[in-house]
Amino acid sequence: MINTAFLCNSTSWGGLEMNILQMVKWIKAEGKQVILFCPANSKIAQEAAAAEITFYAFEQKIKYIDFWAISKVIRHLKHHQTKCLILSQSKEIASGALVKHLIGRQYGLRLLYFQQMMIGIDKKDWVHNFLYKKLDSWVVPLPEVAQNVLEHTQVAANKIELLPLAIDVEKFANRKHQKAEVRERFGLPVQAFIVGIVGRIDRQKGQEFLIRALSMLRGQGVEFSIAFFGEETKGEEGHYLPFLKALVRELNLEKQVFFVPFVEDTSLAYACLDVFVMASWAETFGMVTIEAMAAGLPVVGSYAGGTKDLIKEYKNGLFFEPRSPESLALQLVKLIKSSAFMNWLSKNAKESIREQFSHRVFLERMKAVINRSK
Repeated sequence: MINTAFLCNSTSWGGLEMNILQMVKWIKAEGKQVILFCPANSKIAQEAAAAEITFYAFEQKIKYIDFWAISKVIRHLKHHQTKCLILSQSKEIASGALVKHLIGRQYGLRLLYFQQMMIGIDKKDWVHNFLYKKLDSWVVPLPEVAQNVLEHTQVAANKIELLPLAIDVEKFANRKHQKAEVRERFGLPVQAFIVGIVGRIDRQKGQEFLIRALSMLRGQGVEFSIAFFGEETKGEEGHYLPFLKALVRELNLEKQVFFVPFVEDTSLAYACLDVFVMASWAETFGMVTIEAMAAGLPVVGSYAGGTKDLIKEYKNGLFFEPRSPESLALQLVKLIKSSAFMNWLSKNAKESIREQFSHRVFLERMKAVINRSK
């Protein structure tokens, strides 16, 4: 792989930033040269420093084009003889396009965009067309995302590259934690059947529908507990979480629903659960979905977004209708009442993740994508 750089102009710390940092770590572990451009005081910068990754402060003070910030990027790219610049957010494409415009032709720089969020509105105007033409490859994690690009932009189909995101499968597959021990650690009932969601407490993540599904099934004599692992979305604290807790009280589910703070090591969260639910109706990829499958959990996912490409129904998981607690309840009953079915889905899920989403497979595919962008 040629010398590579990533640009992540974000001060947040969520799935997108974690994915970029993990890619950088994997490339570095392969003995390849990789650098990172990111805000100086960001969480990703702190994590990069802790991992001894070469990074440079990218401080863009002008919204679209900051010539001073871009000149520093160009200087460091040339110093490290870096021939590939990878962008992680759409707002970075203008900066990347200018870098490519200034040095691309004589320097041979390749410019790639890793799309990790769905496009919600059309971007077919001349400005976006001009910027997108500077990209050598537009990389998407799933076929559903590729279709999203074709619908909302004029990017040529032959420029779109499919490269699924990945995880360190062994971290989740080789469970080191005993279920009872971890449940006690988080104050969860040791003997209960626990269904859970791992991720931000956010309306779009759909925690409400799992609570309502529990209420419906409890009325039918089907008992289980719920564990939500995560914190409220940054900047939106005090909105959705109080609503969920009020709903739990209204439905008299205080003894069945548990809210657990964010866990850095998500393998601990999966070790507590019997079933994982992906309830979001607008998930682009859902790293937690493949993590849960790698950990051997049966997954019930909303039939929407990128989740449609991750789950093969009745093979490695189940679908329910988006935003429908009734549909979710019907699927959960199938698992709660059949341990054999759960075990079969679990086995298939682990195998499918190992084959398609391991970081070693990702690195080989990434090398091929970069080479094809010549």
